[in-house]
Amino acid sequence: MSKLNLMFHSKVEEVITSKDQVHKVKLRKTRSDKKKDIRINLTLEQKKKVKRLARIKNNMDHTNYSQELLKDAIRFKNYFPEVDYPKSPETNIGVRLEEIYYQSLLDLAIDWNVSVRKATHRVFMAILDDLGDL
Repeated sequence: MSKLNLMFHSKVEEVITSKDQVHKVKLRKTRSDKKKDIRINLTLEQKKKVKRLARIKNNMDHTNYSQELLKDAIRFKNYFPEVDYPKSPETNIGVRLEEIYYQSLLDLAIDWNVSVRKATHRVFMAILDDLGDL
């Protein structure tokens, strides 16, 4: 007999661990607005520049500011010059992007035949260079 109220019906997957033991594991739904984490490798000077810009221009945290810069670059910029990717990064900044921005970065990474991290670094350096020196 099936349950009438589907709200209380949970999805269950059976996992067999040995011959006679069966464990039931509940499958969880993924959020529709889930964000992807990406780390951007930077030198110490570049990170200092991001922190100064975040404080001076918007009075916000450098992580959120980097996120906004990256989103703006993906939305409005169409030329991203090649830059050297640091082999041994001194530090990095983490950004969390929505799926639509991540897909755009993934498309750029495929076009440039590089990883998503390298494509993110290239896009971020292009927008950071456009902001000039402090």
